[in-house]
Parts: sequence; structure tokens; C-alpha cells
Amino acid sequence: MDRRQFLAGSLVLGGAGPLLGCAPPASRLTSSSIAQIPADEHAATIAALKPPKRARPVIAVVIDEEGSETTDTIVPHAVLALSGLADVHVVGARTEPVSLFPALTIVPQLSFGEFGGNYPESADYVIVPASHRIKSPTLVPWIRQQAEQKATVIGICAGARTVAAAGLLKGRRGTTHWYEVGDLKKDEPELIPVSDRRYVVDDGVVTTTGVTASIPVSLALVEAIGGQEKARALAGRLGVSCWTAAHASSAFSVTAQSVWAALSGRIAFWNRDEVVMPVSDQVSAISLALAADAWSRTDRSRAFAVSAEQVITMDSGLQLAGLSLAPDKVTRTVEISSDLPAQSLDRMLKLIGEAYGEDIARYVAIQVEYMG
Repeated sequence: MDRRQFLAGSLVLGGAGPLLGCAPPASRLTSSSIAQIPADEHAATIAALKPPKRARPVIAVVIDEEGSETTDTIVPHAVLALSGLADVHVVGARTEPVSLFPALTIVPQLSFGEFGGNYPESADYVIVPASHRIKSPTLVPWIRQQAEQKATVIGICAGARTVAAAGLLKGRRGTTHWYEVGDLKKDEPELIPVSDRRYVVDDGVVTTTGVTASIPVSLALVEAIGGQEKARALAGRLGVSCWTAAHASSAFSVTAQSVWAALSGRIAFWNRDEVVMPVSDQVSAISLALAADAWSRTDRSRAFAVSAEQVITMDSGLQLAGLSLAPDKVTRTVEISSDLPAQSLDRMLKLIGEAYGEDIARYVAIQVEYMG
């Protein structure tokens, strides 16, 4: 989800449950009861996600040259690349560095032209992050073309709106970030909205709830491609216990008690903290993306990945660019851990709560629709 749209509403967290929606544990945020997904429903969802063409599928994560969402882009690429089960590429109009929102700059691995030359039969899966330009003139036609060639298209968070712009949600069931549901319905009046599901699969088109749904839907793809044991092994390495579609849509609502968290951040615009994250080759892409995303959404800090090198390669194989030494004013240094990287957001929210208070941690959590 584009934070600038979110800020226009001054929205805050009403309550939440666990990231993958498998059980309602005690949480530093307000927990909410989450219904379990029946085993037969999960099995049917995984079956619907099976690779449409190749035993070893080809996956394109598409980004707009004017910017796509940080976690929506980096996390699915990393989960699927680390699985070793597919050929995964970040694809853009050109292979020049692209600044993501709200933080980090990456280098697309292939241009659209290069991808078409390498894979004339199209991708097996096309992953569409939320992008600044919902109706991107470069993304929309390419996504539509890939769908016509039988690629499964996956809209992460508000990426569903770009999927709708490509004409792929007409008459289909779908979901998106809780704040974007109304706009998605306006984009595609024939959409059939689905609540209480983290991700929805309907006839070759997949949509998800907010930013952090990128983790469970990516693991669901791993299960569809390589089987449950492969998914379970990778999930254990990442620090994830469950990746079903269980979700509690009603946990997210507008309340008055934390509106100040959003408004006061605007007041502090000219005096933001500088949060630096030292990085080097093989840094955990998942940990870094979640950390940079979280700190950049506080409206009290700006997150910088810093290195002695201008370009490094993360553990996912994706290049991180535009790096430099730490700025003169450094308020806080945050270390990026490779241990259980999917739990990075929990760690960052704890630090953010200590630094700025629980209202700000909740404010960040609601932006990424995190059920912590």
C-alpha cells in the first residue's frame, strides 16, 4: 500500500492477530480471534496454485520505473529465490536502479524485452507489487499479455489494483489491503470481495491483503511448486510457523485513540531521525526489507542502508544499489539479522515502540496490515 494514500485518511490500528493467521496468540498488539482454514480448503488453494507450465517454474516480479512497494517487491522475490525451486527475476522496463517506496533502491535483473527473449512462452507466475502508478503504462499491458499466455498473476497488497487495471479481476473473487478494498471495488465493480482470507486464488489470479501477506502467499507458492515438506523446511529457516490464508479482516478498523500518531508525525517532518542499517554482500533481503519498511513508516525517521560499496548483492541474488557511507547525523544504528528473517518486523516494532511509543508501533503495523 502507498503510505501517501494511507496518510490522507489519518488511519490507525484497531486490533490484530498473528502474521499468518493460524492461531490468536498473546500479542503486543491487540489480538483478535481468527478462524482456522479447513484442511480441504488449504489443499484446494495449493492445488490451484500449481505451476501452470513448467516443472521448474519461471517467476517474474514486476516493478514500475517510478517505484513499487519495498516489501511487496523484495520479500516474494527472496522467499521464492531462497526456495531454490524456481527461476525468479525482478523485471522492469529497464535494468537501471529503481527506488522503492518507502525505502531502498534495487537493480531489476531483466528488462521486459530481455525477459520476453529468454522466456517467449511467458512466465509461470507474475507477481505484481503495489506501485505508485496504479495504471502504469508499462506494467498493465505486460501483465495482461502474460495472463493471456496463461501465467498466474499475483497482486500483492494494493498491487491488486494494477491487476484490476489489466482487466483480470472482472467477475473474480479477490481481496487487497483493508484500506484499499473500496477503491478496488470502484476500479472493478464486478469484483467479488472476500473477507477473512489473507490471500485469494480464483482461476489463475491471486490477490492478497496488506504488505505482510507477501510472506504467507510466497510460502503457499513454495508448497504448490515443491510440496509441503519443502515449504515447511523453508518456513522454519525464515521463522514462520504457518502460511495458510486465515485472516481476521474485522481486526483492522479506524479508531480515534491513535490519530495523533499519524498527525504528530507530520508535525515532526522537518526533524526526522536518521536510522542507518549497515549492509554487506549476502545481507538477508527479507530482514532488510521489513526493517527499512518499518522505520520509514514511522514518520519520525528515515531509514538508510549503508555500505562502503555502492552496490551489494543480497542473499536472494538481488542487487541493492545507491548505497553510501552513513550520513553525518546518525540517530540510531539498526543491525540486520539473518536469523529467522521473517521475524524482523516483530523485532523492529519492538524497537520502534521503545523509541517512539506503542501508538507509533501500531501506526506502522496498520500500514503494512501486520497481525503481529
